[in-house]
Parts: sequence; C-alpha cells; structure tokens
Amino acid sequence: MTPQIFDKQRIILTGITGFTGHVLAPKLREAGAEVFGLIHEIDKKESPDLIYAPLSDADAIQKAFEEIRPDYVIHLAGISYAAHDNSLPYYDVNVIGTENLLKACVAQKNNIKRVILASSAAIYGDPELDFISEDQPPNPISHYGCSKLTMEYIAALYKDKLPITVTRPFNYTGPGQANIFLIPKIVLHFRELQPTISLGNTAVLREFSDVRDVADQYLSLLLCEQIGTVNLCSGQAHTIDDVINILTELTAHKIEIKTNPEFVRPNDIRRLVGDNSKLKNMSNSAYQITLKSTLKDMLHQQI
Repeated sequence: MTPQIFDKQRIILTGITGFTGHVLAPKLREAGAEVFGLIHEIDKKESPDLIYAPLSDADAIQKAFEEIRPDYVIHLAGISYAAHDNSLPYYDVNVIGTENLLKACVAQKNNIKRVILASSAAIYGDPELDFISEDQPPNPISHYGCSKLTMEYIAALYKDKLPITVTRPFNYTGPGQANIFLIPKIVLHFRELQPTISLGNTAVLREFSDVRDVADQYLSLLLCEQIGTVNLCSGQAHTIDDVINILTELTAHKIEIKTNPEFVRPNDIRRLVGDNSKLKNMSNSAYQITLKSTLKDMLHQQI
C-alpha cells in the first residue's frame, strides 16, 4: 500500500483528463492527496473535483484557486498539435495560459509548496549530441518548441515568488495514448494484424519511456527539496525499427513497412536522448519499465 505522504493536501492538476494526467491523478490520490483538475471542456465535468477553468480565462483560473487553495500545482496541460496555418494556439495556451496560472499561484495567500510546469525537450532543437543535458543552449525548430521555451522564460519571471520546477520531458508512450501518435499507431497495426504500415524514417533514435514511470517522476519531484529545470528522461535510445522488432516478437506477426515520403521530414532530428544525471540527483524514483513491457501492455491496453 502506498504511504499517505500527502495526507489530504490539495493538488491542482491541469491536463488531468490527458494522457499523463490520467495516470498521475490516481497515483497522487493513492498517496493521500486531494486532486482537483482544471478542465477546458465543460462537457467533461463529470465529478466535483473537475473544475471548468480554461487556461485562457484568467478570472476562472483565479476563482478556482481561491476555492481550492492548493498546496501543490502540476501544470501538464498544453497544445502540442495545431493546424499548419495557425500557430497562435501554441502561444495562447502554452504561454499566456501558463502565465494566467502563475498569476493565480502568486495571488494565493497560503504558501504553495511546489509548482511543476511541463515544458518539453523540443526546446533543444537538434543539437546533434548523444545525450542532451539541461546546460545545452535552447534552439527550438518548431512553434511548439518555441512556445514551450517562451513559457520557460515567463516562468523565470516568477521564480522569486514561487518554488517552480520546470520539467523537459523527452518522448514517452504507454497504454492510453491516442492513436494519432506514432507508437500507438504502430501497436494498433500489429494488434489488428495489418499487412502493411506507412512510416517515415524508422532509423531515428528516440526515448520511448513509459508514462507510468514518468508519472512516478512527477510525484517524486513534488517532494524534492531542490527546484529548477530538469530533463524528464531515461537516457535510453531506441529506433522505430526496435519497436517494430519487439512487436513482431510479441505478436509473431510480420508487417511490411512502406516508406511514405510525406512522413519523412527533411529536418528530422536524428537523435533526441536526454542526460538524466540531474534527474537522478533530484528524484528518488527510477525508470523501471522496459520498452518490451510497455509495448506488451499497449497491445493489451493494460494500465
């Protein structure tokens, strides 16, 4: 049984209905916390602990904080996809929305023990390094990466007022991730025993950590005395070919890979793998789930 380390302390979790929030919220509750989610879709308000307060609505955010009076804040919500001809949502949500949240944190009369903001490894761009540390100068190559870096700059304006930890997650996956993402798409093709799959460059190196390990890291960082910016990464590199090979082994099904030129990006990052030295010093939780176990659970959607 998980120790009640939070003892009914209150946590605001944005992105609670998202991929990571879905996994993290139960872990926090199991550890004794009262978890409240800020949501941006009124039709998803299914319980009293879900509060309709879009990040774009500063007044609604302020009111939610006044009602909940949180001890901790974890900000996972953000825009990772937007229409090709409309980059504005990245900045409206990831930047302005985050500042609305930070203003509400500052306005709280009680002392918030920790604020965690989820940035992204996309802020690094393509440094062409085997392992990317937090000291690597940022050089984003997408609007998503630019918006997350701007969010970090905004957060820096509040660091003398709030105990802020900024995480830079590298790629992760797991049961429950939407099929619009690459790994769930591949898993679905194997589950359905499809004969072919269209992919881009399968030789690129990425981390494919498990969302359950990532959720454990967030829980651990809430309690860490240190604050600052930290990579959320395992330091383990895999290719898409590795994923294909493991799924072939797990299902005994061979699939023909067809290269779709539309999926091959001319500026695709060859390797995006993090240096987790700082994370190891800050967190008392380790990445434990192997890629094979993750893919096996995704095939059966166990979580």
